[in-house]
Amino acid sequence: MAPTSYSMSRKESVDEKMSCPIPCAKKAGDNFAPLVVAMVGLPARGKTVLSHKLNRYLNWNGLNSKVFSISFYRRKHIELYDSHEIFRTDNEEAYEIIQQSAKEAMEDALDFLKSEGNIAILDGTHATPQMRQKTLDYFGKQYNFKVLFLECICDDEILLDKNIKEILQFSKDYRHMTKEKALDDYHHKIEHFMEQYETINPKEESKYTYIKVFNGGENVSVHRLNGPYQSMILSFVSSYRPGPKTLYFSRHGESEYNVVGRIGGDTDLSPRGRMYASTLARYINDAAIPELHVWTSEKRRT
Repeated sequence: MAPTSYSMSRKESVDEKMSCPIPCAKKAGDNFAPLVVAMVGLPARGKTVLSHKLNRYLNWNGLNSKVFSISFYRRKHIELYDSHEIFRTDNEEAYEIIQQSAKEAMEDALDFLKSEGNIAILDGTHATPQMRQKTLDYFGKQYNFKVLFLECICDDEILLDKNIKEILQFSKDYRHMTKEKALDDYHHKIEHFMEQYETINPKEESKYTYIKVFNGGENVSVHRLNGPYQSMILSFVSSYRPGPKTLYFSRHGESEYNVVGRIGGDTDLSPRGRMYASTLARYINDAAIPELHVWTSEKRRT
């Protein structure tokens, strides 16, 4: 079953319909105004993976969405990552570079939304109330764009360990390091961010629109959501589960129409088709796949 697509009806001229499809309404302040999704959370909490999966989901639903990774801009200034020292709160030179990287990411996100974009996803930590307020002021107050903070919180040690291993395996920052050095460096990086990180406070930041995702979708908390874009995002993160998944695809077994070369219809399976169905059922049952979900049509042959 395909994820739900959203549409709206409104009075438009023919020219408006030709130049701007319905999901691409650009009027700031309306339900379909451009939206900024600002990721929040410590390193290794799953922000980047969620950002890109959410981006694919939104694009698949016909929206023009794009991820703007602050780390990508940081690497343009610091080509070779040396150590966790650049994330120290007292490293003023590195702090300026990271702030500049965040500024460039926001500027590119703004250009994207002002031209053809619907949703810009800022992949960064936004670790402090000051950082979040700065993002809100830049997009919300100056341009009247909506801002949704999407915070990833994880205290599941098994999931954290898995996330860290995946980061060290695929991140450009650690390609030149040994596994031992990379692991030690990354833990120090987390410690530096923990010194400044503050989760979104429901009292002090009560005017913010935000979603909190706990332990990769185990639990979801929502505050002040409004509009179809934000509802789509909530729908996605509510069913989001990180990690690889195995999909099995199978056609139905041979039907009675297959035997005589006819197409269509809703006939029963042939003897060979029933044999195939029984064999497939035994295989799946013997596999004892945890949390198995089966999707099938309602045709007699299936």
